[in-house]
Amino acid sequence: MITDFHTHCFPDALAEKALGRLAVISEIPYYTGATRASNLAAMKEAGIDRAVIFNIATNPKQTTKVNDFAIETAALYPNLIPFGSVHPESEPDFIEAELRRLKDAGIKGIKLHPDYMECPIDDEKYTPIFATCCELNLTISTHAGWDFYSPDFIHATPERIARVLAAYPELRLVAAHMGGYKLGADVLRHLAGKRVWFDTSLLALAEDKALMREILLSHDPDKLLFATDTPWSRMTDELAALESMELPEKLMVKILNENAEVLLKE
Repeated sequence: MITDFHTHCFPDALAEKALGRLAVISEIPYYTGATRASNLAAMKEAGIDRAVIFNIATNPKQTTKVNDFAIETAALYPNLIPFGSVHPESEPDFIEAELRRLKDAGIKGIKLHPDYMECPIDDEKYTPIFATCCELNLTISTHAGWDFYSPDFIHATPERIARVLAAYPELRLVAAHMGGYKLGADVLRHLAGKRVWFDTSLLALAEDKALMREILLSHDPDKLLFATDTPWSRMTDELAALESMELPEKLMVKILNENAEVLLKE
């Protein structure tokens, strides 16, 4: 069993437009249509059994529709595990209500992207999000590290994420891209060994593979999750990149599915 803990998915009517806009900003190609059908096809090709899918509320007005899409997907696609999203600039009462709606619908967590939301991860605006997610036992997956969308200001550095962990020790937080895209040395300094999950998304694009392996071996083996960031990388390439780390077999089993199984069941 293989679980991909980080893919992106849009409603069919929005996917092409959204991908086109993001591709222009990032200047990188995409490899699926980022729809439910195209993600399932990519999963079949790569031998991946299930995938967590994200659709991000990049402004408060999008929140309800994003969460409607997550709830609908959960009801229709057993191999797709949708996360919802809330925006830190929404009213606290609305944030709490949406998170409770997601929890009641069986949704396991939410996705945050502080760069797209234009709000640093340790800003007090996230307080109702973090507090309610702790109360409801919802997992948060956040972008971590550098991003094309905000190249000159990193909204979720490892140091900022460490501040959040200190303030919310019970928070179930997944820091994408090995804890901080292009910030591996800072991940080792501020996050390795702490109560935070890392996903391996974009490992195939990492320039310093030895550093990535050091992070994987330095962190809690129960808090590592295989992930791809589809459509921005090929699932097959990400699997090959993880296999190239030459990790112990027991650790690979944990990364590919066992850790995700635990996190998604709790």
